[in-house]
This record gives sequence, C-alpha cells and structure tokens, in this order.
Amino acid sequence: MRLGNIVSSRRIIVLDAGTSRARCHLFDADGRVLASASREWRFIAASEPYSLAREWQPSQLWQTFCYLIAECAAAASASSAEIAAIAVTSQRQAIVCLDRAGNAIYASPNLDLRALFEGGLLDERHADRIYATTGHLPSFLFAPAKLRWLQANRTREYARVAYALPLADWLTYRLTGVIASEPTLAAGAGLLDIHSRRLCTPLLSDLGITLDPIPLHDAAAVVGNVSAVAARDTTLPKGIPVITAGADTQCGLLGMGIHNPAEIGIIAGWSAPAQMITAQPILPAERGVWASCYLAPGRWIAETSAGDAGNAYAWLASVLFGDAPDRFERISRIAQASEPGADGAMAFLSGSDPSPTAPGLAAGGFVFPIPLTLSPLGRASLARSALESIAYKLAACVEQLESATGADAAAIALGGGMTRVKPFAAILAATLGKPLPISPLPDATAAGARLCAATAIGEYTSLDEAARFAKQSMRVIAPDAYDSATYRDLYRRWQETAQRLQSVNL
Repeated sequence: MRLGNIVSSRRIIVLDAGTSRARCHLFDADGRVLASASREWRFIAASEPYSLAREWQPSQLWQTFCYLIAECAAAASASSAEIAAIAVTSQRQAIVCLDRAGNAIYASPNLDLRALFEGGLLDERHADRIYATTGHLPSFLFAPAKLRWLQANRTREYARVAYALPLADWLTYRLTGVIASEPTLAAGAGLLDIHSRRLCTPLLSDLGITLDPIPLHDAAAVVGNVSAVAARDTTLPKGIPVITAGADTQCGLLGMGIHNPAEIGIIAGWSAPAQMITAQPILPAERGVWASCYLAPGRWIAETSAGDAGNAYAWLASVLFGDAPDRFERISRIAQASEPGADGAMAFLSGSDPSPTAPGLAAGGFVFPIPLTLSPLGRASLARSALESIAYKLAACVEQLESATGADAAAIALGGGMTRVKPFAAILAATLGKPLPISPLPDATAAGARLCAATAIGEYTSLDEAARFAKQSMRVIAPDAYDSATYRDLYRRWQETAQRLQSVNL
C-alpha cells in the first residue's frame, strides 16, 4: 500500500495503557491489527484505610508491557526486522514520579483518588488560576494534588521526586532512556499551560511543587530509540524508533479522522468523553468544560463527559448474567429486542451532568412505571434503557460543547468499546438525529497512535494526511427517521426526570 509517497510493508507496535487494562497491538502498514494482547491492571494493596487508593508497582507495570510485547509479536509470528516503530499512548491523569537517576518512586493511575483533601484545598485557594492555566478542575484528579498528597503522606519519597511523568511518557522513558513529555499528556495530567503549550512551572511553584524541567515534543515526533536495556527486557531489537503518540482520547480523535475545528469525537469505552476540536482554548466562566491541547499544534479541544458509561454498562451485564463469558453478547441481544423507550424504563447509571469539572456522587438507578403487574418490564427493558441513557447523556455533551464554543458540530464520530454493542450506535445516531461515522476498529485510540507513529517515520506527510486516511475508513450509520422523532421526545423526558433527580440527596 502506498502511504505518503512511501511504500511500506513494515509493522508498528502500539502500547495502550487504558483505564481498565494494558494493551499491545501489532499493526500492518494498511492499519489492520495482526495481533493483540492485553492484561487487566493489578494494583498494590492499599495501606490507607479507605477504598479510594489505587497504586501500581512500577516494576510490575513495566514487566506487564514486556510480556504483552513478546506475546503480541509471537502471536503474529512477526520478525523483529519488520517492526518499523513503537507508538505509546495512555490514560490521562496517571503519573509516575521519578528521582534524578530515573528510578520510579510512585505510580498513580487515573483511578487513584487519594488526593481528595489536597485537591479540595487547592481548589479552595487557587481554582480560578488553576482552571485558567491548565483548563482542568477539580484538582484532586490531577498531578499537582497527587504530588501534594505524596508531600503530606510520604515525606521521604516526595523529597526524592525530580520528575512527574504522565504514564505514556514514562513507558517511553523505559523504552528509550529519554525523559520528555508530549503536550496532550502533560495537559491531561494538569502539568501544562494550555495557552503556551509549555509546562506550567510558575503555577506549580506557587502551589508548593518543584519539579525539574523536561523537554516537550510533538505527537508525531520520534522521541528516542529502543535502548539496549529495553531490548533485553522486551526481546525487541535495539534502535527501533519510539513515538509518544499522546493522550488516549486525543489519539482516538485522530483514529476516527476527527482533526478539524468544530468536529466532535466520542470515545465510548470505560468512560465516554466527548471532545470538540477548537482553534483556541475555550474556558467558559462557569467552568463547565475541560480545555486541553490536541495532537497538532495550533489546535485545542473542549471536553465534556458521559462519565463511566461503559463501566456502568459492564456492571449491568454482570448483574443480569453473572460471570457468563458471553454476558456482553447476551445483554446486547436482549437490548436489541426491546423497542425505543424501553417499556417506559429510564436509566441513570452514570449521572446526568455532562460537566467533567463537577464529578461526584449523585442519585441514580432505574425509573419505571409501577405497579409492575401492569408493566411488561424485564431484563430487555433495563438493558435498552441503559444504552438509551448513555446516548442521552452524550447528546447532552454535544449540546454543551456547541453552547460553550458557539459552534455547531461539523461532524460527530463514535469509537471505543461500546461500538461492539450492536444497538448502541443506532440509538445514538437516532438521538442525535445525524449520520454517525463509526470507527471500524473499536480501539480508535490505538488506531490513532499508529497514525502518529506512521507520520513520525514518514509514511504520512502530516497528521492532516493521516486524518484523511482515517476518515475514509469510517462506516456511517444513518439515523432512522421514525426513531429520531421518537427519541427527540424520549430524550426531553429523560432530561426532565434527570433534573428532578438532581434534587435528591444521598
């Protein structure tokens, strides 16, 4: 296949450190996945007496990816000489703290919420400046609060901290020995001034945090090459180019061909963020959206979220079908059997507020007509209503993005694991009332990371060309006209019920 005026049959490895698991994919030059391997995360047993703590053992974290690389390469019978590059992407908000010698001190995933107190204190004193600089609140999710927690609770460890690397940047460091960061990852960890696209060192200093400076590089740039040490650990040849492709959601946008201002990409996986590309940072006075950087210089994103949508749907699948290995196929099948409106059932499993700046506990569950003797309600109704609720919340996300930016969506695309749930894309398209391009590869994040690597090694001339290639591969679902009319009314009723639920205190 000819790409960017260069003929290539060589392969690209993508390492993707997501919210729920570690993944490794091997792609061919046409963007097809030749082999995949994954592992669920294993966290250190928390010593803190509460359930908000999550922490990785750094050596085990690295070993997990070494195993996945070997497993993936073996499954595809890939010759090491065929590996043209390695791309790395990861969840946002996860950080690994290092000393000046490069030794890992502390590894915190995005689900580590121990810094609630420290984050609350930062926001009480500095919320306006933190949001204006980093584009993100609440602070307890991000690196500054996590570092303050370490400072308060593990004094000796904190005293050794010289660097706080986003997770993908740390994996790149382990592969190459180069300490550096990529803007979308630094922004996603709360370490970047999104206006200048430089580390927010003055802000960190005023928050009581001192870190050594590190260079920043673009998402389509080679950071370094596989070192002798990493070659020994992974069984890869020394010298393979390594590219830190950027944050997982932004890579997902590129993987769906979402690359221009006013285009919206939705990555519906464990969580379901919706991001619109903008020509400048958007920071509304009410702080209802996150602002961050996009992979290409000169472009930013505005973000809202449907919360832990995929995680909530997985919970429902387990409730309805236990640990059955085919539980996701079964819940998809019964949801498809139910009609729009789910026999009057409404689900509120991931909240109703699309603002990522105000997460927290909220009243939720299922609402349906009673008495049950007069209702056909069953498992199919619950399954359908759960999918409908995710679609409704994503529609609210789109509306909020359009309101915050003052721009109508030029395109809306869907990727992520929820695309495997057959009725979901059709429900979302009908709710939006617009044609909906769907990623042919559910892991749009990995597809986008591959495009970054392919651009870095010259197989595309630019990320613009890579995005055009991705857009051509999307399949489009056209909304059913009757269903769209039905869902307009159902969505309005869901919103009204959601507003009433917001007044319920837990």
